[in-house]
Amino acid sequence: MFIDTNIFLEIFLKDKNYERCKRLILDLMKKNAVFYTSDFVVYSCMLIIYNKLGSVQHLRNFLIFINSIKISVIRPGLKDMFKAAEFIEKYKLDFDDALVVGCMTENEIKELASYDGDFDKVKEINVFRP
Repeated sequence: MFIDTNIFLEIFLKDKNYERCKRLILDLMKKNAVFYTSDFVVYSCMLIIYNKLGSVQHLRNFLIFINSIKISVIRPGLKDMFKAAEFIEKYKLDFDDALVVGCMTENEIKELASYDGDFDKVKEINVFRP
């Protein structure tokens, strides 16, 4: 399962779906499941956290959190980016979402945890909303 930006932000910013998203991560960890995100998702989270909370300590805390959950972080390569360009054309996704799908398909990941409705039109993946 690939974890999208909004899942991490729900947890870290303690938004309305905080408990559900936290439970998802805890369940994946309990099952020793392999789960993924991308460094681009991590960067996006850091940018949003810093813009909302304005503190370097919050950035450190987020990185500690990411490290503690033992998630596999994919670094998108050129193949992922070419795939992203295809998904931009095919589904009219924005770059962030297309890169998620590109990383997923290039790494044969079918499940995505996300609250972003734009992924619903992508036939190559299954979207899960905790």
